[in-house]
Amino acid sequence: MTGFFEDGGVIMRLRSILLAVGLLLSLASLAVAQTTVIPQYTVVPVVLDMGLSSSNAMVGQTFTSHCASANCGGFPAGTTFVGQVTSVTRAFRDIPGQISVRFTQAILPDGTPLSIDGTLTSLHANDVTTNPNTGFLAATSSGRSNRNKFIAYGAGAGLLIGALTHGNALIGALIGGAAGYLYGAATAGRAPGNVNVPAGTQFGIVMQQPVNFRYAAGAGPAYYGPYGQYNQYGMGGYNQYGTGGYVIPSGAGPSAIQIYYDGIQPFVTSSGTVMIPFRQTMQQANIPFSVSGHPATIKVYMPDGRQVTQIIGSNVANVNGQNVVLSAPSQMVNGALFEPADFISLVTGRDVNWNSSSGVVILQ
Repeated sequence: MTGFFEDGGVIMRLRSILLAVGLLLSLASLAVAQTTVIPQYTVVPVVLDMGLSSSNAMVGQTFTSHCASANCGGFPAGTTFVGQVTSVTRAFRDIPGQISVRFTQAILPDGTPLSIDGTLTSLHANDVTTNPNTGFLAATSSGRSNRNKFIAYGAGAGLLIGALTHGNALIGALIGGAAGYLYGAATAGRAPGNVNVPAGTQFGIVMQQPVNFRYAAGAGPAYYGPYGQYNQYGMGGYNQYGTGGYVIPSGAGPSAIQIYYDGIQPFVTSSGTVMIPFRQTMQQANIPFSVSGHPATIKVYMPDGRQVTQIIGSNVANVNGQNVVLSAPSQMVNGALFEPADFISLVTGRDVNWNSSSGVVILQ
């Protein structure tokens, strides 16, 4: 009889363990990455994070926007979209200011970059419709044009998302200071000027190609350090060297760190600024960082305890509340984030030397 009760106790304990394991597995499944397929011509409504103007915009300049709706076309809420200026027309005589853009990357809330092929569209009913199969916005035949630009509508009248046709006629959706839908040479009698697109302007991005990705909903922003990826639950316990996740060398000063790059290499801009791959540099230098928010923002946790933040695409870094102007803005190139050498020097507290022959960066 005693053996029976002992066996029964074992069974009860096994059942309790199995129930606990089942509960943990159920909870874990909530954060399992799901495969998402965003169809071609899906439109994502976004808000511009930083202003653009044809008076000073430069070809190659990058900027960011973020999803402006609870329905982000299948992307997670909080996704940031990186755009690039592809052409600029300064206002001249009867030619209004114009800015052509392309969207090359989506940055998920956990910092994962995705390559996209996105073009500009208005959110007017003539340019977008609702896909009955997905519930997402989709571009109409007129909204799929990759010729759409930001165009100055007229002095003080707002701006247009559309195309400039023969005879300088404007076709597209008017937003800003005026309302309604505009066709034809509506700028007659108005002196054209440079187009100014303020931060907060709403527009759509057309996915010219399908986008596939895996994402764990609710995973939170990702943190990166010398031993890979961490989560949003705090800064403690990065590795065996302490909560900072880096090793403080002994002796009078830190020894030099050599950074080697796999697949991507530093490069020099036309203005002479050395741009350095950010992620690999931070990981090899044992300096943790995070990517989160919209606009997409990086935060670097410096060895001396200070924090440096920077909006991707900006040339300003903030060190514990104090702004530092950099030699060039950060930029995304083929899915990789590049920072100017002075930013790397700022966050590491070291001099940066690049050997262009070997491709090695030395932090001293």
